[in-house]
Amino acid sequence: MTTWGRLMGRDRGGGLCCPSAVCARAGIPAGGLAPQVCPVCGQTLPLADGAAFPSRKVAVVGSERCGQTSWIVRAFDDLTRESERFRFPIEGQEQRWEDQLRALSLGNPLAATPSHPGVALCLDFTQRGICRRLYVYDSAAQESGEACRLARHRNFKYLNGLVVVLDPFGLAPVRHRYGQMIVGLRPPVSPSPDAFAEGRLAVVLRALEVHRPTPPGLCWELDVAVVITKLDVLGLGRRLGSEQSSPDEIHAACQTQVAEWGFDNMSRALAAHFRRVRFFATWPGAHGAFAASNALQWMFEEAA
Repeated sequence: MTTWGRLMGRDRGGGLCCPSAVCARAGIPAGGLAPQVCPVCGQTLPLADGAAFPSRKVAVVGSERCGQTSWIVRAFDDLTRESERFRFPIEGQEQRWEDQLRALSLGNPLAATPSHPGVALCLDFTQRGICRRLYVYDSAAQESGEACRLARHRNFKYLNGLVVVLDPFGLAPVRHRYGQMIVGLRPPVSPSPDAFAEGRLAVVLRALEVHRPTPPGLCWELDVAVVITKLDVLGLGRRLGSEQSSPDEIHAACQTQVAEWGFDNMSRALAAHFRRVRFFATWPGAHGAFAASNALQWMFEEAA
């Protein structure tokens, strides 16, 4: 019996989720520990051992250069550090993640997310004796800019949560106020040309309608985390509290700040269409209330 099987009390196989964004089939039967492939798309499946763990399937969307892939890499770094044990159950993913993490530590930019449906980064981790499985789909900004492209991502049919990555410097009031100040900063800041706004939200809603239509007047049963990035620039994060602040304090402070920055209409639109919306703030190297992994941890807390 494997370590993961012992933690659960017995070796557990069962249904799996294909990590391919264009397949994302759930409930594929699998047994044993040998690598397997999806019978539909041929993508390598996660190890069957632990497939019955509580799992969350999360898609990440944002605008160009908002820092969403960097946030995912750092969030996984936090999760692995905070976990009693972890594994990447899809062969080759751990090495790619380590290479990306090393690049970020050296101050090197990551390659742009390919503009086509990809594969979820999958992580099994144990905290306080509870084993969990996380699938995170990184959607390129170009994908969330066109409904016909995002609708190809079949993971929308199975999602439990959605993460909206918000670069404050993509918001017009922030760009107008601080744009000239960040031009000569070292290391350089590469702001998003625009922030996640009504147009991109409309694309996400249309993609959801394709895969999981919602009755008129009701909202989608999804948890939405709005993650505000790059808050180390010019010390903007200091406005939102300290690392010892409570999640509720950070959520409230973020709501107040983004309203001042012109995101208020978007906040109301998200609240109108989704079950729960929570705001998070982060930057490279942040801990406590600003840790990169807080949004993903919240997804599991809401599931419990």
